[in-house]
Amino acid sequence: SKRTADVTFLINPACRVAGMIPRVDAFGIVRGEGMSLRGPALCRMDFIARDTDISPGDEVVTSGLGGIFPPGLLIGYVRQTRQDATGLYQSAEILPAADFRNLHMVFLVNSTETGTDTAAEGDR
Repeated sequence: SKRTADVTFLINPACRVAGMIPRVDAFGIVRGEGMSLRGPALCRMDFIARDTDISPGDEVVTSGLGGIFPPGLLIGYVRQTRQDATGLYQSAEILPAADFRNLHMVFLVNSTETGTDTAAEGDR
């Protein structure tokens, strides 16, 4: 509505975001792994071409595919990779750039009916 917004955290297992690793021009689907009691909250990027040379520390950003999220928003950094059991693709464990245990602000991008974007910032 005009005064409220539903917020879904990137680490939510129900959240799916089209992502890319710009260094190697690799695309995939990023999904949340949920909160962890033993370490940081993580995400996983699936369906990355199996022969793509991904390295720990590679930046992961939104790709803009699907039209939900604008391209180029920082998601996080590759922590490690693993081959899928079928050998058809690989997955990357992603450490989110945001600290979801200590989040105090959110940034909203609101598309209006005229097609122009407005932004608002506020406490959660």
